[in-house]
Amino acid sequence: RRYVRLLKVSGAIERRWGAGLRSSVIGSLGDFTLKTLDQFRRIPKGLSAEAYSGEFDDEFARLGCELEEHRAVFGDRRPDYLNWRYQTGVRFEFSKVTVRSGKELLGYAVLQRGADASVTIVEFECPDDNAIELALFRALLHVCYQNNVELLQASCIEGNTWANKLKRLGFVARERTAGPVVYAANDSKWNEIITDKNQWWMTDGDRDG
Repeated sequence: RRYVRLLKVSGAIERRWGAGLRSSVIGSLGDFTLKTLDQFRRIPKGLSAEAYSGEFDDEFARLGCELEEHRAVFGDRRPDYLNWRYQTGVRFEFSKVTVRSGKELLGYAVLQRGADASVTIVEFECPDDNAIELALFRALLHVCYQNNVELLQASCIEGNTWANKLKRLGFVARERTAGPVVYAANDSKWNEIITDKNQWWMTDGDRDG
């Protein structure tokens, strides 16, 4: 299912009502309100969040291994895959942000810029920790507002861990789309795992995995 969070309303208002004073005033007020509310999301004490322009390396591999230990279904997060997916042969424009405690990497996210004024979260990797989630999301918002983004979106399996995180961060569920098709025999040891939505952690970054 696709989950959406508006960062600006002026574009949608103008497309619906047309250009004019009313659209301009209401749109500007709406944009200001959304941005002001998001600015209250402070990065928790002891954490730092920033844009990241380097390659994925061993510290990302370490974090991936730590996260994988707590998730039954987890996509490829090895540095060579991540660098291929987001650094080399790139078809899209990506932005990366990281969260750290001192020098230790605690989480990272990758954004994909769309043809319109939308951005898709294709990676959001961090422990199930509210403080780290908020820091990572605050960094995403900062990048989006810097680039005049109207809409932030992400797709995931409805009802799983990733979906619950998105809801906590103010995302609203939109249309359903086709997801992964997985099969296991009824007597397979994997059957109970793959039919439990909470066991799945998949983002748009897993499409080529």
